[in-house]
Amino acid sequence: MKFLNVLLVSTAVAVGYIGKAEACITAEQDLDGRSSPSSSASRTTNVYKSGACINVKCQTTGDTLYGSNIWDYVLTLSSKDGKYYLPDTYVKTGYSGFDPNIPRCSSGGGGTGAGSDIVKKAQTQTGLPYSWGGGDNNGPTDGICCSPSGYDDRNVKGFDCSGLTKYAIYQTKKISLDHYTCSQYNDSRGKKIAYADAQPGDLIFWGSDSQQCNEHVAIFAGNGQMVEAKEHGVPLGTHPLRTGHAPYVVRF
Repeated sequence: MKFLNVLLVSTAVAVGYIGKAEACITAEQDLDGRSSPSSSASRTTNVYKSGACINVKCQTTGDTLYGSNIWDYVLTLSSKDGKYYLPDTYVKTGYSGFDPNIPRCSSGGGGTGAGSDIVKKAQTQTGLPYSWGGGDNNGPTDGICCSPSGYDDRNVKGFDCSGLTKYAIYQTKKISLDHYTCSQYNDSRGKKIAYADAQPGDLIFWGSDSQQCNEHVAIFAGNGQMVEAKEHGVPLGTHPLRTGHAPYVVRF
C-alpha cells in the first residue's frame, strides 16, 4: 500500500491501553512506517498488517498531513521489528489533538534523540562564562566589544545566547545558524511550533520587537527547564523557564 494515498485508516478501534505507557489500536489496513515524523523520511512498508494491534508508545508533532501534525511513535513485533512513526491521521486515536491517555514523546520526537542531543550538547558547556559575541559552530570563542551595557569581552572565552544555540544546533544537526537571535527565529530551515507544543531541543525566544526575538534565545530542555547563556555574571547552565517568550519556538 502507498503511504500517502492508499493508507486511509478510516476507523481504527482502540482496544485498550497497556498500563499508562502505551496504547493498542487495531490497524484497519496495512501501514507503512517512517523513520521520523516527516512525509519525506525513509519509509518501511507494511510495518503493521491489517488487523494487527498498533503498539503506540507516545505521540509527537511533525509534518502536517490532512490537517493534523500529530504523529504516533510505535514499536513493531514482527519480522520488521523496529521503531517507526505513523501519522495519527492514519491511526486515528479519536482525538483532534494529543490523546490525553497516550504520553508525549520526549527528546524532540519519539526516541530519535535529536532534540535531547541538542540539549545535551549545550549542557557540555555548563559553567563557561557569558561572553558577548562568543561562540561558534565549533565551541567557545573570545567575545567582541562592546555589549549594549559596555562589556568588552575580547578576552573572555565563552558564549552569548545565540552563540550557544549556534554551537548546539551545528554539532547535532550540521545546520550553521547566523549568530543573531532574530535570524535564528526566522531561519527557513527551522519550523515554528506553538510554545505549548515545545519539545526538548526547540529554541525559545524573547524580545521587545513585534516578533519577540531580538533580545534572547535559549534551548528548551523539558520539565520546566532551559539551557542558556543568560547574561554577564551568570555561568552558562540549565535554568528554570521564564515567561515573556515569543508564542512560537523553532525546531531544527
